[in-house]
Amino acid sequence: MIFYLKEVLVSILIIFFIFADIADSYVYIYKIKTDNKTFITASKLSFNAFVMYNGGVDLIKEIKILDIYDDKDFNKAIEDYDLEPANFREIPFEGHSDNRTNFNPFIWWR
Repeated sequence: MIFYLKEVLVSILIIFFIFADIADSYVYIYKIKTDNKTFITASKLSFNAFVMYNGGVDLIKEIKILDIYDDKDFNKAIEDYDLEPANFREIPFEGHSDNRTNFNPFIWWR
């Protein structure tokens, strides 16, 4: 009987360590595109949880994981991606040019 209990206890410990390793949380750096904004943010929520918690596919049109950090490196992730002070950094839409030298604001009067 005692041998059986030791065997069960060892099995439970092995399973615990396996699931404890799987359940490690991470910090995900997401690039999110909505109808009118593209931005980068950090979150401890997994991909599916992040999408559902933040409005689902009705609001989030495209999402991409840029990087994954260990849970204890949240501040490092914020610093690496320059997300201070609000854990948010807006970036221009892809295909959008920040070079405004081609724009003539006075073209309307011609």
